Amino acid sequence: MNAKREKVTRFILSNVGKIIPEDKSNVELLKAKFAAMSDAEFEAYIKKLKRARTPEEIAQREVIPFYLPNLSKFKVSIARNYEIVRSMGRSLAHRLVMTDPATGLEYVTLHEYPVYDLAARRQAQTVSKKRSIPEHYQRIDDLTDQPTSESKGSRISSPEGVALLSRRLDNTMLEFAKIRGGDTAAYREFKRLLVETGEVSMDQLTGLGIAKSTKTASVFFNCMHIGNNLDPSTPVPADARKTA
Repeated sequence: MNAKREKVTRFILSNVGKIIPEDKSNVELLKAKFAAMSDAEFEAYIKKLKRARTPEEIAQREVIPFYLPNLSKFKVSIARNYEIVRSMGRSLAHRLVMTDPATGLEYVTLHEYPVYDLAARRQAQTVSKKRSIPEHYQRIDDLTDQPTSESKGSRISSPEGVALLSRRLDNTMLEFAKIRGGDTAAYREFKRLLVETGEVSMDQLTGLGIAKSTKTASVFFNCMHIGNNLDPSTPVPADARKTA
């Protein structure tokens, strides 16, 4: 092993060992991995650790792995990781270049924010397993006015709702959560407009009603003597506005 390779290896193993000082398993795994490489393979591996900028570099980029089994007695300390990065003269926090959605102008944030490389996983949804065709539309839940039992069809999950909002599909989420989610007045008008005109927008349904689940939550709070404004038709008691 030449001196340069030995120095790089020692630097990597030393810093990996600092992540969990009590656990040397990752250091031993990396040591065995490096020992099996020739000098040419090791040099190619190190070059692929650099920051990737092009799609080709991203596809070929290598990372230094770190394994921590589930339910392990060892824990990773975020504070210690920051100390390790600072000891290398680096920082995990940076000022970001943002684009104003209204004007399109770019600006630099006043404060620094942590920036990490994280694994991204696309949410896989198998339509054939989620598909549910209701037998009829005759049964609704008393508390939510949403279809139930044999009338219940496919549903939207919380992660799916977050994904919709992240894509700025606010009206789509509004339709699922409110119009189709128990607001009988808005849903009745929704269906009427579709039948008569073939189209409908959320602007045409604004202010027609509120979801039954919201009214139910308001009743629950009132029964617990907790004043609330969830249901506009039920004013907040005057004594609930008093402060101690």
